[in-house]
Amino acid sequence: MKEILHVGFGGLLGAVTRFMISRWLARLWTVPGHVATLVINGGGSFLLGLTLGLGTGAGRPIRGQLFLTVGFCGSFTTFSSWVSDVAALADQASPLSALDHIFVSLGLSLLLFAVGVYLGRQVAAAVWSS
Repeated sequence: MKEILHVGFGGLLGAVTRFMISRWLARLWTVPGHVATLVINGGGSFLLGLTLGLGTGAGRPIRGQLFLTVGFCGSFTTFSSWVSDVAALADQASPLSALDHIFVSLGLSLLLFAVGVYLGRQVAAAVWSS
């Protein structure tokens, strides 16, 4: 039951954080929705990589890992919004714009995830090896 509450509360905070960042980005810049989704998914990929990197670097899951990975990151990032953005670009802009967005989104998210894992392992090694 405790794990369910951790995941649920993380999901609540992730969804609210996503909503607030989307609103903030819309006020800060006039950006299309797919750019906000790219920023959020990139940030979520980095946070997920960092969290998992900390866990693997420590040789065990970190406290709050379910809260952060399944709960927060799971609701903060969203595949369905990304797919909707790709479909809208294909329909309203061009199929080439949609394809470009696919490659940029996947490439950026994979890169940020890898950087997060690397940094998490480095931090874990520095903290837990002393």
